[in-house]
Amino acid sequence: MKDVANAPEIKRLESMREMQPYNNPTRAMFIGAPGKVGYLRLGFELDAWGKSILRDHERIAPLIVQQELYCDEGMPEMPVVYIISSGGPNVDGDRYEQDIEMRRGSFGHVTTGAATKIAEMKDNFSALYQKITLEEDSYLEFIPEHTIPCSNARYITYTDIVCHPSATMFYSEIFTCGRKHRDNEVFKYDILSVTCNAMRPDGTRLFREKFIIDPKEYDLRNLGIMGRYDMFANV
Repeated sequence: MKDVANAPEIKRLESMREMQPYNNPTRAMFIGAPGKVGYLRLGFELDAWGKSILRDHERIAPLIVQQELYCDEGMPEMPVVYIISSGGPNVDGDRYEQDIEMRRGSFGHVTTGAATKIAEMKDNFSALYQKITLEEDSYLEFIPEHTIPCSNARYITYTDIVCHPSATMFYSEIFTCGRKHRDNEVFKYDILSVTCNAMRPDGTRLFREKFIIDPKEYDLRNLGIMGRYDMFANV
């Protein structure tokens, strides 16, 4: 079983400069305690009849998946997989890792069953590392539901994508301003750090995008930042 809390990918996130003001021990459950580390590995491939299936998966709760569904009316042959967090919202000290492998010729759609909620925090932060690998002629739609950072939330996510030149990926992420209709928690979180890094199998970089949102340091309502808008999405 993978030791997520001590994995080098998670340690890299913990060492990011923007997270150091919050990189303190938790006073409740310690980092690495059962239920505070989640791991998910999904491997898609074609079966003997050319059907794309979820051939194998490994999971450590609270991250879980069930069997793939074939519910897309436009592509009834495409498997749809829902990632579920059985532990509720992300809380301080949570460490998650997700690894998705699209093997040669496979295709699929991966999403979440509900919004990802980042709870109010007093200590430390929540971190998620993702690696997505697409081999020759594979296709993936990775479209999770939106992320909702609550008041004083701290969250860092880092995604590595390795995409073969013949493969295709549709990737999206959506971040809200917070719980807008609960005590007007609009941009009341502490920090969001989001990085997406894509490359070819030989290491050639396709792009790298990183943004850090620090509402208590910068007014997000300024023109040219968020202005009157409450949602931020990347595709």
